[in-house]
Formats: sequence, C-alpha cells, structure tokens
Amino acid sequence: MKGLEIYYNFIRIHQAIKKCPYELATDIKLKNPNKWLALIRLTN
Repeated sequence: MKGLEIYYNFIRIHQAIKKCPYELATDIKLKNPNKWLALIRLTN
C-alpha cells in the first residue's frame, strides 16, 4: 500500500492540477525522468 501512496503523490500527474501533489506541497525537485530512482536517491 505504501508504494501505491508514493506513486499517487510523487509519480502520477493529476488531471485537475496538472502536476504531482508533491510539487504543490514541498520544495522537492525531481529532475530525473525516473522519479522512482530520484526518490530513492533522496533517501541516502
């Protein structure tokens, strides 16, 4: 379930806001096209 939550909030672009929710809620910038890998690298 946690993976689905991460996908929903950090990977998937939402139709209504045309962005991922994290872009509105945080200052995190994921520039890598592979957002999963970018998130993993932020944890190190």
